[in-house]
Amino acid sequence: MNASLEVSLQRVEGESAGQAFKIVVRNVSGEDVYVVTDPKRTDGSSGPYWYPDPKNERVLIAGFALYEPSRDIFFDHDDASARLTLLHPSESYSAQITATLPIRETVPPYRVHNVPRVFVASQISGMKAEVGYFPSSDELRKLVASKPHGTMTGADFVAYGNSSRSIASFQCIASSPVLAFAPAATTLLHESGHAAPTKPQ
Repeated sequence: MNASLEVSLQRVEGESAGQAFKIVVRNVSGEDVYVVTDPKRTDGSSGPYWYPDPKNERVLIAGFALYEPSRDIFFDHDDASARLTLLHPSESYSAQITATLPIRETVPPYRVHNVPRVFVASQISGMKAEVGYFPSSDELRKLVASKPHGTMTGADFVAYGNSSRSIASFQCIASSPVLAFAPAATTLLHESGHAAPTKPQ
């Protein structure tokens, strides 16, 4: 099955204009898909993962995905988790996030021996969202149903043929177009942010 997810990112106008953004994902595949929602980071905080786009480090990514535990970073303890939300064909899911710069890069994604980068307004030209999703299957539905609290980690395994695989190993990623920041918008983000970088996450 050729599952496909449409992702969009837009600013939310109002008191938090320039800081609040709405992510909308829509199942355009014609089949059921599970979408990664409500990430919980390794430090227990909630929200998207923040990291630079490897193709353009001036673009900040808000990531919603599952990641296999790092083999080299011992302190994660599999605490990074998320929910899988079922979307039937043509159904949508939306979430609002806040991005107040300066903001610190989070893990996962795991970057061994790299010091987390701190993003300031002058270094950011835009933002996009990346959302993980999975084509529905009997095995995946059983795995989701087995989770009493609805959350799972990238270390969870699902049956695959005669063996089993980490669920994160067959995750698909859909991206939104880049939402460009005008100079005025990045100034607003900077002025409404903290005087010092946030704590590592």
